[in-house]
Amino acid sequence: MSSTSADSLLLGEPVQCPRCGGEYLHQHRVEVWDREEDASEGHHVQVFGGKVTVDGRMDRNPSPRRDGASVFFFCEKCTAEPRLDIFQHCGQTIVQWGVRTHKKYEKKAEPR
Repeated sequence: MSSTSADSLLLGEPVQCPRCGGEYLHQHRVEVWDREEDASEGHHVQVFGGKVTVDGRMDRNPSPRRDGASVFFFCEKCTAEPRLDIFQHCGQTIVQWGVRTHKKYEKKAEPR
C-alpha cells in the first residue's frame, strides 16, 4: 500500500473500487476467521443478509496460516464485486483487494 493510499484511509476519504476507481462501493457481507497458527480448523463468522453464521470453514480465509477478515462490496460504477482482505502472514498484517471475476478472485497488487 502506498503512503498516499494510507493517508487517504487515515483522513477518511472514500474507498475506491480497485477495478474502475469509482467511489460508490456498498458493503454487503463481512467474514472473519480465527485460528491458531497453521491449524486446519478454527472459527469462521459471516454477517450477511441480516444473519450471522458461525462455522469452522477455513477454505475462504485470505490467510494461508493465521487469522483473516474480508469485507465484500459491490460497485455502482462497474460490475466489480471487490473484496478487501486483511490478514496476518509471517508476522505482518497484509491489506489487499480481490476483484470477483467469474466466481474467482483475482488478486490486485496495490489498491487504488
